[in-house]
Amino acid sequence: MSDSQQSNLDDASDLFQFGGDTWGVDHTKDPWTPQYHEATFHTTTVHLAWSRICWEGQDISIYGAKRDNHGLYAVSIDNQEPVFADGFSKKEQIQAVLYSSGGLEWGKHQLTIWNTNKFNFTKNPIWLDVDFASFTGSAISCNELPEISITPSDPSGVNATSTGSAFPTKSTGAVNATATLPQVNTSSIAAFSVTTAPSVSPTTTILLGSSVTESVSTSMSSSGNETQASAAATGPSSSAIRLVAGIEGQLALLALASWWLARVFQ
Repeated sequence: MSDSQQSNLDDASDLFQFGGDTWGVDHTKDPWTPQYHEATFHTTTVHLAWSRICWEGQDISIYGAKRDNHGLYAVSIDNQEPVFADGFSKKEQIQAVLYSSGGLEWGKHQLTIWNTNKFNFTKNPIWLDVDFASFTGSAISCNELPEISITPSDPSGVNATSTGSAFPTKSTGAVNATATLPQVNTSSIAAFSVTTAPSVSPTTTILLGSSVTESVSTSMSSSGNETQASAAATGPSSSAIRLVAGIEGQLALLALASWWLARVFQ
């Protein structure tokens, strides 16, 4: 352990690496520029564009901004599995902590941060800003460490919430693994539920709710010779959400099969 002081490294330093595409550095038209560290920052809209910093020491924090046009990004320490976090914020947060490590032992380390905007739920938040890094120890050239050997992959296979904290790219096998993803606008997503009776029942009910409420029920008659379908829709708008025909047909077949089984095993 040769140097335990806290050090800051601005994005304008030659020891900060930027790759994957050209990063923007001219922000004269951005009114928030003076609030960045030393009034400088690097920014990109390119998916998988990356920035890297190397240092000898212990823990590190990397800073940027969280704004309403910023999206998902990923961070890796020492080529370990990346974690994702959300850069979206309705209110500008300048010099915001994008990532902080914890428990690193003294040694030579590297941090890589990627823009991963193609993994967003929506298309608009595409920016990533890198401002500066703060760490215990001193910055070193990345030539002293291995090259970047990993690339973030789409984390959409895990369940998402909107809290914005970091999470791994892959689950560890838990059936109900929960991770956080940014900016899930649940107001435009219809509530969708399917209910069936504990025993085999000839009736399957689907409830689909949003700004309107629509219920569709498919019933099979006890004689088996008739199939009656009824649908009722209420709401203030003629653009009510409709049930996809393919799903309706599949559920009707499921209900018919259930009715037939109930008759056979009575």
